[in-house]
Amino acid sequence: MYLLPENGKTVPMLQNRSVLAHLPIQDGARLFVATYPLQDPPVSGLFRSTFYGLAWLSGGAATFMCDTQKFAVKAESLVWTVPGQVYWWEQPEPGAHLTLIGFLPELLTGGALNVHLIADLPFLQPDGPAVIPVSGEASEVLDTLFRQIWHRYAQVAQHHPANVWLTLPRQREALMMAYLHGILAEVAALTTDAAPTPLTQAQSADLRLTQLFRTHAAVGARERRPVQYYAELLHVTPGHLTRVVGRIMGKTPSAWLQEQLLLDAKRLLAFTDRPVERIAEDLHFPSATQFSQWFRGQSGQTPRQVRQGSREQTFNFQQF
Repeated sequence: MYLLPENGKTVPMLQNRSVLAHLPIQDGARLFVATYPLQDPPVSGLFRSTFYGLAWLSGGAATFMCDTQKFAVKAESLVWTVPGQVYWWEQPEPGAHLTLIGFLPELLTGGALNVHLIADLPFLQPDGPAVIPVSGEASEVLDTLFRQIWHRYAQVAQHHPANVWLTLPRQREALMMAYLHGILAEVAALTTDAAPTPLTQAQSADLRLTQLFRTHAAVGARERRPVQYYAELLHVTPGHLTRVVGRIMGKTPSAWLQEQLLLDAKRLLAFTDRPVERIAEDLHFPSATQFSQWFRGQSGQTPRQVRQGSREQTFNFQQF
């Protein structure tokens, strides 16, 4: 069962919206593991993800705020985040504890993980869930695996500053990848064991192509690259990419890229104090005027209206 966001409710906004924390990444580092009680997180304020994150919540419930959505997360739940998202945790119960595995997009796109495993991951399906509650034997297995991957990472991390992505020795990284692969396989089995739907070779290839496009585009949407760029990156024609993505996602690659760019613009307006001129520059628009015209055409609101709305005492997720 997937946990759906609680839309249509208002919640207090953070006082300091301009704090977008990040963790330093050493050259060559591709994977990171952290564990901490949610009542005393190592990074406070808003967190803008630059990586894929898979977290395991144990010991108590908490509220997970991610972009425009609110999730009431119970203990023994998986939480998935993607590059670019802004998120934070609120109202953790005593004992709520999080173990987070972060990994760079190249692990999904560069062949480090099994292609068929990635195709089965519920998080990577179109409109896939952000939170999955787990119970029974699967919960026990995942809890053990998350503890083990943290233990293996901590054996190296204890000799370095806290909360820094480390460049792991080759054999240690291979061991960490094996644990990550096992965890992702358990996650995939949560849904595929119940009612497996065999895919033809062509269907599997189409799903893989769509997932690779989404992975690359989620990271590079603000660069405003054309569909042809992603087609060349994935070694297909723009027409083929458009047909496949349209069939799998129900929208064209161009439409999806515009949605991602609009979401990124809303994040910058709502969660930072950057001037509109700076945001236009960050998103590679020739001018603030052209950015504002595009933004209003896409959202029906001006950048100022969105920013003013986010400064109210409450934040209506249904309208964002």
